[in-house]
Amino acid sequence: MHSERIRLAALHDKVMSAAEAASLIKDGMTVGMSGFACAGDAKAVPFALVERASHEPLSISLITGASIGNGLDKLMAESGLLARRMPFQADPALRKAINDGQVMFVDQHLSETVEQMRSHQLKRPDIAVIE
Repeated sequence: MHSERIRLAALHDKVMSAAEAASLIKDGMTVGMSGFACAGDAKAVPFALVERASHEPLSISLITGASIGNGLDKLMAESGLLARRMPFQADPALRKAINDGQVMFVDQHLSETVEQMRSHQLKRPDIAVIE
């Protein structure tokens, strides 16, 4: 199945299960994920991270293109997975966690994030989730 979707043969051996991919993400990492509402956001690894956070200490900084869909911000906030989130979110549960001081949040124009990374004002992600 993956060989039809991934045309670069050198990447075929990088394909793994969501749980295997989630195990590569360590406590304290900055994680980059795609996402713009439900368009192109990660579909499996975030759920595996939420599952891990339910039974082991795991806290990440999450940077996405915009908001992410499928209730992921809510699940991540409620599981305690998120230490930091940027640059945009639209979920009431995450907003409450931010307002309660449980999650640090940077609300900025979406175009500023990549410019801040390029100019080294922001730490680049330790790992990127590509689904």
